[in-house]
Amino acid sequence: MLEPSALRDVVLHGRVTDATTGAPVEVFSITVLGLPAENVEYNSPRHEFRSHEGRFTIGALAPMDLSLFVSARGYRDAGAVPEPRAPGRHRIDVALFPFRALEVRVMDQHANPVPCTISVYDSHGAPMWLPVSDGGMAASLSVGPDGQAILQNLPAAPVRVTVRLSGEDTWPEDERRSWEFPFDLTLPIEGMQELEIDVPN
Repeated sequence: MLEPSALRDVVLHGRVTDATTGAPVEVFSITVLGLPAENVEYNSPRHEFRSHEGRFTIGALAPMDLSLFVSARGYRDAGAVPEPRAPGRHRIDVALFPFRALEVRVMDQHANPVPCTISVYDSHGAPMWLPVSDGGMAASLSVGPDGQAILQNLPAAPVRVTVRLSGEDTWPEDERRSWEFPFDLTLPIEGMQELEIDVPN
């Protein structure tokens, strides 16, 4: 017989797998993120799991809009879209892409390094969050006078790197430009990648 609290609580369960092979990820952590009706953000403690089948169960959660943030060594962090969760059991399966890094140098048409801003988008056009020097995450990186950047926490999948000139947000909109460079990170790409852009005089 179920405890009365089991009829009132939300239980999230599922599997975490490797997106490229389908194999279970055996060691991972999960943080539950939520937004209750009173519109106050809720973050659960981080739950650590070890499972040969990649399985997890997290119970005793209040009904609200809930999502998961999953991380594992050697994989890019991933999450599930927030959805209203009524009392009861809800299955959420998460596929993690292996971690990739991409080292780039942005050069102009005369082979000079270019200060710029770099963003990365996935195959669906969604912006990707990148680690920055202060330990946080950002949707874009500012590249200094040497034109070099290391883009980390990328998935083992096709991505699109977009380059914009530094300070361009102050220009008239019709003068702003961007350059796009596709990369297939299904396999690691070694060495510095030169991104040449045609900088206006």
